[in-house]
Amino acid sequence: MDTRFNSLSRDADEPHKLVNALNGIFSEVTVRAARPAWFTKLQWSANRKFDENNAFLRKLAHEVISHRRANPSQKKDLLNALVNGRDPATGNSLTDDCIINNMMAFLIAGSETTGNLLAFLLYYLLANPKAYATLREEIDRVVGGDPLAPEHLNKLPYTKACLREALRLQPTVPVLAVKPVDVDGPIVLGHKWELDGPQTILILLHHLHRDASVWGENAQDFNPERMLDRNFAKLPPNAWKPFGNGQRSCIGNEFAFQEATIAVALLFQKFDFSFADPDYKLTIKQAASIKPANFFVHAKLRPGVDALSTNQGVVHEDTIGKPAPATENVFSGVNNLKPIIVYYGSNMGTSMELANNLVKSAIQRGFQCTAAALDEATGSLRPGVLSVFISSSYDGQPTNNGAKFIDWISALSPNSLTGVEFVVFGCGNREWRDTFQRIPNLIFALLEKQGAISIAAKGSADAAEGDVLAQFVTWQASDFWPCVANLHGVAPGTTDEALRVAVVHHKPTFQPIQTGVSAIVKKVYRLTDDRVRPKYHLELELPEGHNYEVGGYLEILPRNPLELVKRALRALGLKEEDVLELHSSASTPLPTGVPLLAKDLLSHHLDLNQPATVKQLELLRDHCEVAKDKQALDSILEEGNRTNVLTRRPSVLQILEAVKIGNLPMSTLIGLLPPLKPRPYSISSSPLSSPSRCTLTWSVLQHPGLSHPRFSQITTYGLASNFLSALKDGDTLSVTVKPSHAAFWPWALAARVDIFYAFSQDTKNTESAGCKYAQDRLLLERVRVMDLWEQGARMYVCGSRLVNEGVKEVLKRMYVEGVKKQNGQDLTEAQVEEWWASTRRDRYAVDVF
Repeated sequence: MDTRFNSLSRDADEPHKLVNALNGIFSEVTVRAARPAWFTKLQWSANRKFDENNAFLRKLAHEVISHRRANPSQKKDLLNALVNGRDPATGNSLTDDCIINNMMAFLIAGSETTGNLLAFLLYYLLANPKAYATLREEIDRVVGGDPLAPEHLNKLPYTKACLREALRLQPTVPVLAVKPVDVDGPIVLGHKWELDGPQTILILLHHLHRDASVWGENAQDFNPERMLDRNFAKLPPNAWKPFGNGQRSCIGNEFAFQEATIAVALLFQKFDFSFADPDYKLTIKQAASIKPANFFVHAKLRPGVDALSTNQGVVHEDTIGKPAPATENVFSGVNNLKPIIVYYGSNMGTSMELANNLVKSAIQRGFQCTAAALDEATGSLRPGVLSVFISSSYDGQPTNNGAKFIDWISALSPNSLTGVEFVVFGCGNREWRDTFQRIPNLIFALLEKQGAISIAAKGSADAAEGDVLAQFVTWQASDFWPCVANLHGVAPGTTDEALRVAVVHHKPTFQPIQTGVSAIVKKVYRLTDDRVRPKYHLELELPEGHNYEVGGYLEILPRNPLELVKRALRALGLKEEDVLELHSSASTPLPTGVPLLAKDLLSHHLDLNQPATVKQLELLRDHCEVAKDKQALDSILEEGNRTNVLTRRPSVLQILEAVKIGNLPMSTLIGLLPPLKPRPYSISSSPLSSPSRCTLTWSVLQHPGLSHPRFSQITTYGLASNFLSALKDGDTLSVTVKPSHAAFWPWALAARVDIFYAFSQDTKNTESAGCKYAQDRLLLERVRVMDLWEQGARMYVCGSRLVNEGVKEVLKRMYVEGVKKQNGQDLTEAQVEEWWASTRRDRYAVDVF
């Protein structure tokens, strides 16, 4: 709330009045809970002091609010959210009394209980050195010596598991009070306890959280592994209740948990801790909540941490609002720039990342700009504000944070949004041809139907074309910002945010991509002798504390092989020992502002195998120096438009090797190469064998040359599959363990699975009953499948896009046959699609790699 009380810098005997007021309130609340209400009314002196403390806190809160209103800022903090927030349905703001009540709730609940949680966590970590070491290793690996940034928080699963486990063993508010509702007479709970009507029942969390039937025989032990995300998701309902129960559960639980995660990361990044008393035994002190009694620790700066700099660089300093040195700002002399709100529909984070990228670009140009989830646009669109919509589709359905908005805008009367100005950008993958860009297209059509005005043509990114962020940045430069400039009556100017690369004479630094954890390769060997697409098998040992679950997968970040790197160096006119320095005003995952070897940039950071996009082909074609070269690229573009085949285009590197390009600087050529990204690989083993030892089974990919003579002799090798096949026993591999899609978890918990086989090659194998593919076997077993379907079964599909398409078509066929058999009705295509839409939403889950 932008207010500090400097408790740590004050004399312990003279704390801020706030501390005294809070302590007085906590003490009185504690004793009031233990005495009858009528007796509390007789405590005149205590009541007067209690009221005085409350009045002081409210007066202090009012002063904080008044100061913010007198000194407005663009900070994204809680106070601005309370003061400036508007109800999306009514447009009303909170009253001052309501703001103060919320401030008090966050101040009181967010200090006492969170502080006590951290104290309990510190005790359990010191009492369990193995957990202490694992947590610190995670923080060192994820955060290192950098300032803590928002993106770090989702990469600390073990830290969060430790917090959950501390809350299990010592919930800071250890009692829940509940009572039966809608009862008139005596009732019996659990066939055991008789209650005389709606009596209050106290649930002791200390016992609930240590129930051996849920937590096992080691329920008394501090074991963070049991609270890792996948294990946590499997807990029975109501087994873990540290934040309360029902409608009165803690409204700030996510806030408190994030606050605690930040505190732990910062503390363990800077300090080593030890018991002040090595023989300390945990005892409990109770006030409004519980905490360790007489618990003291020694904190010592970690090696390499300077005492004078511990409060510098603690939290990431956002670059939003700082000027973009490489961008010509054509809006610098424009008054009354229209505010921009970027609404994102996102499940996996891609659209949210693009929205944040656009917000940064807009603020750098002087615009007032914020990002919000798509559902927050419900009832909030208005003239005078440019609304930008960035959304994905998930098998043709809205994102989890966008369904409410789609329902709202679909129900509006025509021309309800007259005067609203908007832009739509869609994310998708053309390989999902039936549903490609469905939701972005729907948003665009509905907005126009309701009278809103699009200031630019709908933009789109196709994941099948390569780097989505690069496509988005290109769209901003070529379409979005010129249209925004036109909206404000100024010339578009030069708005591209090109990557700038320079050869420098500095000592290089190695900038590896920090991703995942280090796994040990135990075995890697070839399974088949096929010359085309040979299969390999890999066994990995995951580090302690990083187990996997049924249906999980690994993200692997490959590297370009040395021979490919040497080819790229030659094509770019660089030497291995050349030192480069990159700068970009746009968001980029590439290392900027540091000197690094050209071979390291090409090996570890850029994807040299990615097929060129249409725009990249067009750019290179336009800069061809030889007419035949230009014709060659034209024919590839024409073939792609005719056949819609995206994966058989040459890569940028292959084009640079095959044709003569002129008048393109090295910065532009390097900027055409997309950043390396992790590849997902489904785990082929079962955690029942070993939850920390997993296997991958894959085919090594290689694509023959293109049909055009200029590229017919070039063979393209799958980057990740060949990288994995080149590993040796004992190598270290960086991996990220990922759970399956949440929709798959009920299947993963199932107790029994029957396996039916299909073999694409060995069709004579009797186990496959002649079936080559999964959809063939599904059709063969349709009687059994339809019987299960009628009983409410769900369908889970994990595999390639073609598997999903095949299963979908078989299901539709089975449905048509079933309806025909039951009532003789021949369904129309529209009726089948209507059935499929409801089925896909409720009973069909897909995880496609």
